Amino acid sequence: MTDQSLDALRDAAWSAITGDRVGFLAADLSDAQPMTAFTDATARRLYFFTRSDTDLAQRVADGGEIPATFLFASKDKSTHVVVRGALSISTDTHVIDALWSPMVAAWFERGRTDPKVTLLAFDCGDADLWRNQGGPLKFAFEIVKANLTPTTPNLGSRTQVEM
Repeated sequence: MTDQSLDALRDAAWSAITGDRVGFLAADLSDAQPMTAFTDATARRLYFFTRSDTDLAQRVADGGEIPATFLFASKDKSTHVVVRGALSISTDTHVIDALWSPMVAAWFERGRTDPKVTLLAFDCGDADLWRNQGGPLKFAFEIVKANLTPTTPNLGSRTQVEM
């Protein structure tokens, strides 16, 4: 695959995550939890707000920087991404202020000044991307074809990229 093709896939993944934003964040796949991602594709970083008293925030605070995984599926099911990287706590007040919104404030009793406000920074590493651009009709066609012929469904491709 060409560098240009990999760039297009990477851009599609960033675009999908930026648009839909919700995925599962896990320091260990047994503790994956739904989180809203705030993207910074230039820095190859995702941000997540949480409370300092959550298991995940405490685990990161205890470990400094820990390995983590972000799992994402776009709403239209055309893009699935598993991103591996490093998770840490960010104290950058400029980033916190830039990302702060009424949606985030709803999770904190005292709003922006709540002492439990914690911003997690996920530095993205490598990722597995699955792309299916055929939609539901292609899916149905591939299932029918696989049942009528000695083939398996062709529903897209898997590619590994650096995010």
